[in-house]
Amino acid sequence: MERFKFDQEIAIMADKNLLYEVVKAFTGPNIDLSPKKVDNTQMGYVFEELIRIGAEQSNEEAGEHFTPREVIRLMVNLLLDPEQDLAKSNVVKTIYDPACGTGGMLSVAENYIKQLNSKADPHLFGQDLNDGAWAVCKADMLIKGEDADNIRRGDSFTKDEFDRDSSGNKYTFDYMLANPPFGVTWKQQEKAIKKEADSLGYEGRFGAGRLRVPMKKSLGNKRRKIGDPKTGRPDDKNDPDHVGDLTRIFGGFKDGETRKFEGRDGSPSRPLTVSKVFDNEDFGFHKITVERPLRLNFLASPERIALLDEQSAFKSLATSIKKNEETRLKEIALGKARQQEIRDLLKALHKALGGKLCKDRKIFLTELKKLDRARDVRLAPAELKAVLSAIGERAESAEICRNKDGEPEPDSDLRDTESVPLKESIEEYFKREVLPHVPDAWIDHSKTKVGYEIPLNRHFYLYEPPRPLEIIEGEIKDLEKEIMQMLKEVTA
Repeated sequence: MERFKFDQEIAIMADKNLLYEVVKAFTGPNIDLSPKKVDNTQMGYVFEELIRIGAEQSNEEAGEHFTPREVIRLMVNLLLDPEQDLAKSNVVKTIYDPACGTGGMLSVAENYIKQLNSKADPHLFGQDLNDGAWAVCKADMLIKGEDADNIRRGDSFTKDEFDRDSSGNKYTFDYMLANPPFGVTWKQQEKAIKKEADSLGYEGRFGAGRLRVPMKKSLGNKRRKIGDPKTGRPDDKNDPDHVGDLTRIFGGFKDGETRKFEGRDGSPSRPLTVSKVFDNEDFGFHKITVERPLRLNFLASPERIALLDEQSAFKSLATSIKKNEETRLKEIALGKARQQEIRDLLKALHKALGGKLCKDRKIFLTELKKLDRARDVRLAPAELKAVLSAIGERAESAEICRNKDGEPEPDSDLRDTESVPLKESIEEYFKREVLPHVPDAWIDHSKTKVGYEIPLNRHFYLYEPPRPLEIIEGEIKDLEKEIMQMLKEVTA
């Protein structure tokens, strides 16, 4: 009971002079929340709606706290509809939800099994981090006569409450279903998850991979409703049976199944593909990193020499962290002298090169180092890097910059990535899609990664051309006439 925090909420409402008004509203004649008027399912909808409103007002994700019941029914139908043994007499099934919230998924799964087989014995298990949601779920299990001890509080990422039973045996379940809080970061749990994945591998829960940080938010219109006439709500009884139809499509497992849908603006209905069968590899891709060579020209002109002052390594020459004022000023003076020495070196180099633009870094460095030794400046590595950054400029016409092994250096500004379908050769894709546009590019195979996505639009989108321009133009003219008529009435 303490997890409901009733005493704290009562104290807060009393302090804000709201307690009396709330009690009066709930005990008044206008509200009847008795079980005769509001059953358990309807009360669940009320609770979920309050959570949604509260989450929106506090700029949170409502999905962190609950999942709409029609979505739950769809998930349960897709999971359990193919199961053949649920109709067996006295069948026992265990169902687990690691992010159970208020227990909606567990309850709907239990109801599905019992409606199919009244003698079935589903056992429900759940865990949730949110105190309030966990308390509601546990209370609901107590009310329904379920084993409330199977609803446990805690973070299932960092501490699996169903790892081992009291006898030391590993827990296993017939079904697991969950709607984790998408969009909510799991940065706090990342260390524990990585530790389990690295130490246990496939013997643990994260052998197949880890979630991204944060988990990607669900896409699509969150306000779009899934039709479900079996919710028990009066407003839903005339809805199309989307849940049932989706379950039938999924169970049918038919490639190219179609349904008729009305076009935009009441245009005639047309068949659209609603089901396709894919290989797992159809959703996979290699993410390759495409590199292009670094090309720089060099000119030790006054304008480029002035850019040295923007280089952190060059600026730090004339700074000091010494606390003694005399020593600090002395170091700053020496640093300024060093800066001027470097400037003078570059001016001399500019004169030695006849003021010409150098398009080859190797030649430029050779001349710079020759003059550096002759004048005994002895540029440090950090100083040389600052010089090259200041007076070097990217140019397509320049020669390729190469490392000590003669290999081209990549230009980070030109780096790009491409997604290559798993079923396609990376080299063939690269030759066809990349090299014709950037012939000097290459692939850094050390950075290649494998990923998966389900691009629904790519596979199911059917282009619908816009309406003819003549129709749109006619509608605009009609609107202009209506506006002019309204203006006449106003000014009359």
